[in-house]
Amino acid sequence: MLKVNLKNVFLLFAFVLFLVGTLTVAAFTIEEPSPVWEGDVFSSGVEVTTSVALLGGKQYQIVANGTWWYDWPGNLAADAQYYTTDFVNSVFWGDHFLPLGGGSFLQINRQNVSWGEFSNGDTGHTYTRYYAGNGSAITFRIVDWMDGNYDNNVCHIHLRIFKEVTVGGRIADPDLEDAAAYVGLGALVLACAVIVPVTVHYHRKSAR
Repeated sequence: MLKVNLKNVFLLFAFVLFLVGTLTVAAFTIEEPSPVWEGDVFSSGVEVTTSVALLGGKQYQIVANGTWWYDWPGNLAADAQYYTTDFVNSVFWGDHFLPLGGGSFLQINRQNVSWGEFSNGDTGHTYTRYYAGNGSAITFRIVDWMDGNYDNNVCHIHLRIFKEVTVGGRIADPDLEDAAAYVGLGALVLACAVIVPVTVHYHRKSAR
């Protein structure tokens, strides 16, 4: 009888732990919010200015993805930071290089920026940068460092800007994180409130 009772307590304990974990994870799972600005920067070299100002004292996450052709007839592509000489596949590149001089193909406010490690077709040629707002709109443009000929360029880079950067690159609201902590604590208290009485009950019953 004692063995059966302990098994039941263990199963109940495992279930409550599962419930606590599920509630905590659900509380910390924050849906990606809508971008404060979204648009395309075309390979024509024309500047694109955001329609919103990036507030001073706020951090923003800029996400760029996609490829464009710096030589459309030759099927030669580039993205925000790198270019390829592989004309066989313009999405899944066989090689990649930085432009000469350390520039970036996608500039912010006419300044070269580093977009980070290479992202190939399996990750959508996606790059992320963090930007501190200063109360002004910002501009983007694609610079053709390859041949300077914008007439043979095709396509664009897609951009999204999110407000409030969090740990790990996720977008979050501190109020939601606090709520998640309270949910996790409440679930843990609930678990103790269930497990302790049940354990005492089975212990007393087995001692008879």
